[in-house]
This record gives sequence, structure tokens and C-alpha cells, in this order.
Amino acid sequence: MNVNEKLFHEIERIRFLDPDLYVWFEERAAIMQFDGGLSREEAEREALHLARQQKATQRKTRREA
Repeated sequence: MNVNEKLFHEIERIRFLDPDLYVWFEERAAIMQFDGGLSREEAEREALHLARQQKATQRKTRREA
């Protein structure tokens, strides 16, 4: 499995398991693509990195509550 396939599968996993995070991811990717001038692939890669951080923050917040 190459890098693009791994990226695709991770994005699809987010889409099915955490729809709110997926919407958040899509918004970030679109902003980076259109306002930041990144290619769609670059924007999705960066947005996925941010989504992972967002998910980790959510988990940490839940544990502390």
C-alpha cells in the first residue's frame, strides 16, 4: 500500500467513525487548498495531521473531565 492509499484509508476511517471530525478535516483542507495555494493532496495531508492533533486533544480533554 503506497502513501496515497494509506492517506485515503485513514480519511475514510475518519469519515465513517467520526463524522464531526471529518467535516472539520474537510474544512481545513479546503481552506489550505484555496486560501493557502496548496494542492488538494498537500492540503489533505496537512489537514489530516491537524485532525490527528484535534482528536488527541479531544481524548485528553475527556480524560481530564
